[in-house]
Amino acid sequence: MLKNEKPLWIIGSLMTLLLLPAVFIAGLITGHELSNDLPLSEDSLSAWVAALATVAIAVLTFILALETWKLRRSQDKQSADILEQSIKPELEVYLESSKLSFQFMNLYVENTGNGVAKDITFEIKGKNGSTFSPEEIVLIEEIERLNFIRNKMTSLGVQKKRSSFLFSFIELVEKVGNSAFDIKLAILVTYTNIAGKQYISESTIDLSEFKGITELGNGDPIHNLASEVEKIRKSFEGVVHSGQKSNNFNVRIHTKKDVEERRKKESEMLAEYKKIREGI
Repeated sequence: MLKNEKPLWIIGSLMTLLLLPAVFIAGLITGHELSNDLPLSEDSLSAWVAALATVAIAVLTFILALETWKLRRSQDKQSADILEQSIKPELEVYLESSKLSFQFMNLYVENTGNGVAKDITFEIKGKNGSTFSPEEIVLIEEIERLNFIRNKMTSLGVQKKRSSFLFSFIELVEKVGNSAFDIKLAILVTYTNIAGKQYISESTIDLSEFKGITELGNGDPIHNLASEVEKIRKSFEGVVHSGQKSNNFNVRIHTKKDVEERRKKESEMLAEYKKIREGI
């Protein structure tokens, strides 16, 4: 049944209510014809017709009021849903490689919703429920090292994120071996919106997704550019005279007079060179 379709029972009920007075009047007329005891004049017949019309109008008014009430309830519910969606936060926990190298993993908590998240708490579960493998325990210890995970976050704004370095794959493999890529954890995030309504979302951290990933180049280009600029800055800092107390550059500025004198000397040297060539 479509949402805009009227239920069949409403139509059936309406037809029944409309037919009852008609059946009653038809019964009176039939009884009058059979017994001739009940006087039925034109005035009484018109009164019954008016009564029938009044009943029909009352029934239609009731149905209209009922449909108007349902429409109002539907509009109120839609307005409440729109209002809730406009302030509903959506939290996600995920891992992402650092810009320094894909071997270094950062943990992110990001609010991708439309509202501010309040009273954020975290609960870690393993792939087997509440029991954890030794490899999972190693990663859980690294996660719980972060204070905002171990305790809670007071709030997180719209389209905001919080991150921290979590672990290095090199160190993790040294601790648990290649089984590090078998680690799979579920993090339940409980939070409320600004109106106090509570939400629960679940994020999965699956290290098997990073197995076999390689990287071309030497990391993030912007970070590499910043490193090269830092090297250039240090090189310029060394270009100073050791006898000076302040780290200032010695810069020689050529004036217009210096340029004219240099050009005059070049012209004289060129004329002298031509004389020598002619003499040869």
